[in-house]
Amino acid sequence: MDDHDSIFTAIAELNALILEGEYSLFSPVESDYKEPKTFKAMLKRPPEEREKWLEAVKTEFDNCEAREVWTRIKKKDVPTGRTLVGSKWVFKRKRDGRYRSRLVALGYTQIPGVDFTDNFSPVISDVTLSICLTIWLILDLDIDQMDVETAFLEGILSPNEYVYMINPEGMNLDPDECLKIRKGLYGLVQSSRVFFLKFSRYLVEECDFIWCDFDQCLFYKVGKKGIIILLLYVDDSAIFGYREDIDETFKLIRRQFKITTEGKLNDFLGCDILRHAEEPVCYLLQPHLINKLRRSFGTIKQMNKKYNTPGSPRQILRRVKPEEDNALNKKTQTLYQSGVGSLLYLLKHSRPELSNPIRELTKCMTGANQHALNEMYRVISWVLCHQDIGLKMAPQWAKDDHGKVKWYLTGICDSTWGSDPDDGRSVSGYILYFMGVPISWRSKTQSHVTCSSAEAEFVSASELVKEIKFVIGILEHLGIEVELPVKVYIDNIGAIHMARNNIRTGATRHVNYRFHYCREVHDKLIIFVFVRSEDNEADILTKNTTREEMDKHAPKLVDKIPNELLTSLDMKTNNT
Repeated sequence: MDDHDSIFTAIAELNALILEGEYSLFSPVESDYKEPKTFKAMLKRPPEEREKWLEAVKTEFDNCEAREVWTRIKKKDVPTGRTLVGSKWVFKRKRDGRYRSRLVALGYTQIPGVDFTDNFSPVISDVTLSICLTIWLILDLDIDQMDVETAFLEGILSPNEYVYMINPEGMNLDPDECLKIRKGLYGLVQSSRVFFLKFSRYLVEECDFIWCDFDQCLFYKVGKKGIIILLLYVDDSAIFGYREDIDETFKLIRRQFKITTEGKLNDFLGCDILRHAEEPVCYLLQPHLINKLRRSFGTIKQMNKKYNTPGSPRQILRRVKPEEDNALNKKTQTLYQSGVGSLLYLLKHSRPELSNPIRELTKCMTGANQHALNEMYRVISWVLCHQDIGLKMAPQWAKDDHGKVKWYLTGICDSTWGSDPDDGRSVSGYILYFMGVPISWRSKTQSHVTCSSAEAEFVSASELVKEIKFVIGILEHLGIEVELPVKVYIDNIGAIHMARNNIRTGATRHVNYRFHYCREVHDKLIIFVFVRSEDNEADILTKNTTREEMDKHAPKLVDKIPNELLTSLDMKTNNT
């Protein structure tokens, strides 16, 4: 088996464990015990341990047979042109001491267009989750978490996508036979998709949920007490509503699927969600991911340094080619990619103030030097020293004369001009607030070179306007009408004039037509409002700022989590 095959095998194994709740990408290691990697390795374990693994293997195989995951057929009956995929056993000892085994198909041997056609399966948007958490706080709804047990085995393959698999190791089966897979066995390319289709259709057809056009993993309906919102992420779901409606929904789902519920939502998508007991405030943080960074990089001497800012002020990284003398070697480059990948997931959910330092690091994913590596160490050191900081969700709202909540959005954007020394492109940054809560943020190098600072700001504003349109679409589905036009704050007078005035001069006629969407919706959907540069918090998303600037703007996005909430996480804080 070559390296390419080994990678896909590892992915198949990991998917099986993650979906069963046996393993979390961000959980701290709590044991030095090493599970066997192969069936043959398992057979070499001490007799008492080996018997427990063999019992787990038999249990899994019998469970698949009982669920009619496959039928046994003669190999000679396999249709012409179809290949037999392999399989392997994945072993995991749970924290409570139980031995668990999963049969995983080696899906990397499947042939596109022969063994499967479509394999795309959507997952809930992090923006949608932030919207729903904000609504949860304002309306004081109940919240619960649901997990579908052995989810992939619920999905049914279409007849033209049946997969033919070699008999698993250790099973006393006829060598002239193989297994005709009819359901979404772990490891198959299309398993996630077929489960999503079955579960989502059941929600719509049998539970009377409505499918959101803007986010395929958002389902909603009106129950006896009020709105019910269900967010789907593979086999995990978060459900918002009043307790009576939630319990009734669970009853309907249990008619078709075996589910487990938590009674509350403590973590979702790798994030811990800490709700204040007395106020409509919650925090999002990722302690497991921070622990992962500490295990991977905590012993490096650069981690002992204390920094005033996450990124070196005004620092702009240069890309290098892998063949250059100062480029990192392959092993160190892989370490760099691993660290930046973890930081990206941290940025996505709970640490928007790190947007620009991490964006700078991503420029060197294919070619970094020692300077870029040191910058990555600096960001990680900052995270480890400020691990008790998280995204603060503290909505601010008022009610009208009829007692109804007045829903609103606000946005703020900024841009550099020609700041990238490699290609002269500018950097866009924006933050979108829903009821005063940051729900979407972005730091991104623009797709083309702009000819003026006004044009660069205009490009940044157009990206924010598209995000506003997306959020309004979701809110309209949920029956929420926001006040229009939405105020978008920008610190460039020229960009405001470009949006308000439909004129074509020598300074603007070259601007790409797609950015003139801002003009089309101005005064209807959005309205630009001038803000002074020193008051623009989106500035920290476009450049590495000084400590004074970071201290001024970062608290609008993140905050130190109260100690009484941190105690439930057993997380030692060492913020300096």
